[in-house]
Amino acid sequence: LVAQSFALRHPADTASLTLVGSSYKVGNRNGEVNRLSIVAAEDFDRMETHRGIAPGDRAALQELLLRCESMSPQTGLSYLDVFDAQPTLFARLPEITVPTLVLWGRHDTVIPVKAAHLLHGAIPDSRFAELADAGHFPCLTHPEDVHRLLLPFLDDHEPGHPSGEDRA
Repeated sequence: LVAQSFALRHPADTASLTLVGSSYKVGNRNGEVNRLSIVAAEDFDRMETHRGIAPGDRAALQELLLRCESMSPQTGLSYLDVFDAQPTLFARLPEITVPTLVLWGRHDTVIPVKAAHLLHGAIPDSRFAELADAGHFPCLTHPEDVHRLLLPFLDDHEPGHPSGEDRA
């Protein structure tokens, strides 16, 4: 929501938009935020099964996730104030004018894949990419795959790039 809101408010300052496991509204399902640690464990289990990560790597990833979840209550309340003012952006998605990459983990149980397809269908200049073995945290669990999809997209839309617009 934050990146989408920024792209809507400041299109001239936005070269491109990348949405990874994002939504167009606050609270797709009750309790989804409280489920993040469960979902992360599922993602890490999938990583161990398919990619053979070492136990030390899993511990480091879990520590990183804990640091992300440890925002101060004041910061969390300020986010809620912003989201409360505009709880859904769906009607405004067609106004997003920048090239957009919608990147999703097929096994995301926090934000349903239907939301990804709605984002992709509503944002005019968007591409959709799905990571077959990823869940809600593909940047942590499948960084090489995310990089492989993200880098060419960013290169294509870098300011001054021959195929991209001249945005700041």
